[in-house]
Amino acid sequence: MAAIAAITLDDGETPPVVRTYSPVSIKGDLATWFDRTYNSGMSAGFGQLTASLVRPSKTSKLNKVRVKLALPTLNTGGVSPFVEYTTSVDIQFLLPELSTEADRQNVLALAKNALAEAIIEAMVVDLDSVY
Repeated sequence: MAAIAAITLDDGETPPVVRTYSPVSIKGDLATWFDRTYNSGMSAGFGQLTASLVRPSKTSKLNKVRVKLALPTLNTGGVSPFVEYTTSVDIQFLLPELSTEADRQNVLALAKNALAEAIIEAMVVDLDSVY
């Protein structure tokens, strides 16, 4: 079991900016981190990373790992800033009870590699369809 700690991620700027997500809380199975420097440190605009692991139950034979990243964009044109919109990603791994460590390593590696593919990048960045 890993203890909650700061997580650093490179963003998509040129050159990349290292973003530090600091631990905020653990509530039940949900761990939360904030990038307190995102949007000039205004709390309404903190970048947020969450991760959870839900174990199998009587009704589900799956371990469910969910990772979410949210990047709010603030509207600062008025008297008080507010969140105009939030760009986000929500990734869920569905891992059967009978999956082996090798199965889980493989699906993680393939997911990372799929996200790095040019076709996926064009879909996300340029909103290009696949034909």
